[in-house]
Amino acid sequence: GFGEWMQWPAALVVPPRLDATVRAKSDSTRPIPQLSRLVTSSAPVEARPAEPARGAREIALGPAIERSSTQLLRELESIAMQFGEVPDAAIAGPALSCMRAIVATQMSIGMAARMSLGRRRLAVEGFKRLLSTEPACVHVAELLLVLLGGAGWEELPVASLPEGVRALLDCQAHSGGFAGSREVAAAVASAGELELTALATRAIDVVARRRPDASDADLEPVLERAAEWVVSLQGDDGSVGGDVSRTAWALEALMASRIHAGDPAVRRAVRWLVEALPTSEDPVAKARALRALVAAGATAHRAIGDAARQLAIIESDDWRTIREIVE
Repeated sequence: GFGEWMQWPAALVVPPRLDATVRAKSDSTRPIPQLSRLVTSSAPVEARPAEPARGAREIALGPAIERSSTQLLRELESIAMQFGEVPDAAIAGPALSCMRAIVATQMSIGMAARMSLGRRRLAVEGFKRLLSTEPACVHVAELLLVLLGGAGWEELPVASLPEGVRALLDCQAHSGGFAGSREVAAAVASAGELELTALATRAIDVVARRRPDASDADLEPVLERAAEWVVSLQGDDGSVGGDVSRTAWALEALMASRIHAGDPAVRRAVRWLVEALPTSEDPVAKARALRALVAAGATAHRAIGDAARQLAIIESDDWRTIREIVE
């Protein structure tokens, strides 16, 4: 109905001082929920809950997440055994990736205690060690997400946090995307990498929300440039090259860059991913799409519930696959 439809263009002109309030309650079907009280709509504004797939047995996601998180914890323990024998740079990536996925979940008390111990040490030594050599952009972004993102943490001082944020900002290429390192980003021809851009914008967003005083740089223009680059990659159908993973990274970057759920670029990406989910056979790509759709608030689609149930029964010896599914 008209009442529902009119919210989409209206969402794009919400005053900046009210945008955060509106965004907090919006989703991909109701960009301005407050209008639903004032404007009559012939169609229901409330999205219907996802229905389970026919014939699919119901699977509790909690136990599946806990099982997979425990598998990642075992991987972390095996990585810890290599300290002193393998250079820090070689084990930083796997360790931070595992922790990043675990802390993004609703952790059990025991798991939260283990992650808190690791986080406290990283808060003191993490950036000092990472910045002692030329850091990879992915490691800087992941460390920021582990220290500041995910489940609620006690507010601990993070040593060298401003230097860490600066190192990540220096990875932004002229195009607006993020490159693998500061050296690569400085090259005039560097366009950036989509997966890194999604990860970096998530890290910058969490810094802006939780530690806004950690950088003297204006983070909004950084996110705006990243979003503009991502939109330039998007096709008319909303996808990036017809690829599920790349489209998911694009949507994730747009949401982290504070692009409104009512923006046409977001709506096109959501629509394409929802349609692509049922036919995607790659569990990693499916997990990435699921994470991006949840970030966009598009949780009412049946395809999302079906995909979550399919991922919950997957077992793999590859920790990278498990990490994607858990996160």
